[in-house]
Formats: sequence, structure tokens, C-alpha cells
Amino acid sequence: SRVSRASLALSRSLSGIRTPAQAFSSLSPAAFLSLSLSLEVIDKSAPLNDDESVRAEVAILRRLRHASIVGLVEVFDARQKLWIVMECCAGGELLAELCKHDHGWTAEHAARASRQLLGAVSATPTRPRVADEAEAVPPSQVSYIHERGIVHRDIKLPNLLLTHASMEHGDVKLADFGLAAAIASAEYAAA
Repeated sequence: SRVSRASLALSRSLSGIRTPAQAFSSLSPAAFLSLSLSLEVIDKSAPLNDDESVRAEVAILRRLRHASIVGLVEVFDARQKLWIVMECCAGGELLAELCKHDHGWTAEHAARASRQLLGAVSATPTRPRVADEAEAVPPSQVSYIHERGIVHRDIKLPNLLLTHASMEHGDVKLADFGLAAAIASAEYAAA
């Protein structure tokens, strides 16, 4: 996607740069706006933002590159603040989109969001997964992170974001890996 390519290009150009001011001062306003990025600023001195959990979340996000997971672009670590540059999901939370509709979503909207989160093709006892199907359909967000030994532990509507203001034009992306955990492969195989 355009955002992924722009994010990758920005990430490459940021190598060695340690502050947001250094990183973005060379970009024109039009170039910056075309990147569709969001910035999360974490105050390290706040009691709920312990350094270890924030670093664990960043380490997990660095391991994930999936079209339906909010992408991490860069992290700037200053003495008192951590600046996290991520892909922007302009549509906001899925919950807010659902609340806008008096009678809920249509079955088509719900099916589309469910396929993105859980996968489009599933094997059943009467219908095993066919090799062609497995190759044609990208893995869902959940199966992708599980294949990498990561559990999200906080999948809920506020952590599902939309790329556009309308479900007809956007996709659902999984966000907020603050409670996620990496599981050792032996531990994961036993579960």
C-alpha cells in the first residue's frame, strides 16, 4: 500500500536520527502529510508507563509487518519521552463506527471485518483447507501474530481501527499491543 511504501522509505531515511525534530524538519509539509502517520508520545515519568512494558510493546511491534496490523514506522527515545511514529488509521475505532449506525452493521460489514481479523478461509472437519486457498488468502492478524509466538491479550473493539471513516472504503487494523506477550516456542507448542 501507499502508506506501507512511504513508511518504509521514511524509516530508511530516519536511520541514525534520534529526535522527531531532526527526522521531520527535512520533509516538506506536503510530503509529511502524504505519509499518513500518527505520533504517540509517552511520558516515561508517568506511573503507568513503566519503561520495561513500553520497551516490550515496541519490541513486539518491530517484529510485526502485516497489512492489517497498525505499522510501526520509527521510535525516538528521549530522556523523558518516547515518541512512537505509527501508520495512521484515519477512520478511528471500530467501536465508534458501529455506534454511528442505529441498527448496527449490515451482515456484509460484519463478515468483512471478521474475515480481516480471523481469516477468510477456515478448515472444518468436512472441508479441509486446500493448498491453493492457503496461498491465495493472506493470514489474518490473529493467525499472523500467533505464528510468531505473540499473543495480543487485549483484542476488543477499541483496539480495532479503521483505515478510512467508512467501512465500505477502509480496512480493519489491529492496534495496541501494550498487553501483548511473546511466548517461547516450547511454551507456545504446549498451549
